[in-house]
Amino acid sequence: MINKKNIIILVSIIVVLIIATVLVVSLDNSKSQTESNTQTQVQPVGEVISIFKGDLNALTKIEVVLPDENLKFSKDGDGGWSMEGMENDKVKRYKISSLASGVSSVSAKSLVEENAQDLTKYGLENPQHMILAEFGSDVVKMYCGDITTANDSYYFRVDGSNNVYTIYSVTYESLFSNSESYRAMPSVAVTTETVCGVKIERDDMTINLQLMETPITVNSTNYATWEMTSPSYHTIDNTRLSTHIMDKLPYVTIDGAVSDAKNYSDYGLDNPYAVITITNTDDTKQIFKISPYGTDKYYVLVNHDTTVYYSYYDRFSFVDVKPFDLVNKFISFYSFNDFSTVTVNTDSATYTASITTSGDTKKYTVNNKELQEHDFNVNIFQNIIGLLATDLCNDAVYAEPEVVIEYIMTDGSKSKAEFVSYDERNYAVFKDGKCDFMILKKEVKSLIDVLERYSK
Repeated sequence: MINKKNIIILVSIIVVLIIATVLVVSLDNSKSQTESNTQTQVQPVGEVISIFKGDLNALTKIEVVLPDENLKFSKDGDGGWSMEGMENDKVKRYKISSLASGVSSVSAKSLVEENAQDLTKYGLENPQHMILAEFGSDVVKMYCGDITTANDSYYFRVDGSNNVYTIYSVTYESLFSNSESYRAMPSVAVTTETVCGVKIERDDMTINLQLMETPITVNSTNYATWEMTSPSYHTIDNTRLSTHIMDKLPYVTIDGAVSDAKNYSDYGLDNPYAVITITNTDDTKQIFKISPYGTDKYYVLVNHDTTVYYSYYDRFSFVDVKPFDLVNKFISFYSFNDFSTVTVNTDSATYTASITTSGDTKKYTVNNKELQEHDFNVNIFQNIIGLLATDLCNDAVYAEPEVVIEYIMTDGSKSKAEFVSYDERNYAVFKDGKCDFMILKKEVKSLIDVLERYSK
């Protein structure tokens, strides 16, 4: 029989063994965790795989062979780069410098096969993309093959080795760009704040717009700051000018090049659809000759540049503007404060609307019938100055006018508008012997009816 003392000793031993076991397991776990942490911390990061490394300073020539063209670049005595077949002022020099840097240090995405025996499966047996680079007396050849099945890289190797690598698509694009990607497009930025003249020459007409030396003001506000001198003289509505032309000028740009040859007749530029001349306040000019190219573009010649470029249609959408879309359409424009007398003569009657001043008092009359200022302003004056043209003058010939409106201003200045019948619906409006506008006869009749009503 086990006595009580022995039981206590046995229990104590068991407890000690349990504690020891727990400690051993804990220590082992701690050690494993430490080793695991240590292994994670020293896990090597993937290294850059270098395919070729050359001395950029020793690089003097580069030839890039593409399926349909060869590009040749050479370094000049000043350390700059030029491109064969393209004028220096039309080349993106920074892009050639980037090519030179890329050729001097080529890195791979991965090594596919060492000492490959079958280059055909990589498109490297007879590759259509090749680079020849001269580093002093050493000539290095590099070949680019097919795109990988993942479409994110290309097979690549360097002459003298059958190791096949893949290079990233971005590397391929920087090394094997076509010639047009090296072309610097001409700068044609238009700053509307400095534009003082716009001339659009088309077969049907020439529209010539220019900033006025002395703007026309009404009530101390600029009424007209631009004028049209061709095809006929008119003041320009600033809002319409902005909408139809000025707001579009900043979007004029060149989208690409077509040819460096000077056979302009092949592109319709020997007799262009339009010639646009933009003049700035410093007297510099930008000249664009354009002709249609397909359904959505124009061929373009820029200033004295001999290259034929192209631009999308919307860049020059303003070229088809109509003169009438730009002009102020008021037959006459006067402010209420400048108004003195208006006489409207017809075949059967004469109406005289006038404002006379005596001290601080003003008198408003129509054929000597006195009106309140409000009635005169709203019903008489607004109808007189509200006569709006419906078109520019066409082929009207001066004849005896059916209606004549004579204006006398407070400063004594005078003007006259003569309304000559053009057809059943329209009058031709003559000023100083020249046809100015067309206007609907019913608009003039409405004015006469108002004068007749308020003169009774």
